[in-house]
Amino acid sequence: AIPIWAFHGDADKTVLPQLSIDFVTAFNQQTPTPSIPALLTMYAGVGHDSWSRTYDGTGIGTERKDYSSFNISIYEWMFQYSK
Repeated sequence: AIPIWAFHGDADKTVLPQLSIDFVTAFNQQTPTPSIPALLTMYAGVGHDSWSRTYDGTGIGTERKDYSSFNISIYEWMFQYSK
């Protein structure tokens, strides 16, 4: 499986946050090979633009604590894996 880390703003009205929640939940209910669970980071009060803070790193430490913590640069995380 290709590692997945989804980022979403909980105030997004364009793409509802529940879609990311449902996707990550469904993915993790499968048995991915290798077994790398999908992550979901949710930003409180953020609308449709969750990517700016994700890619520039300003979102680190600002995520909702009831979802996956954003404690590593998205680039460091991506470069841990190869296909």
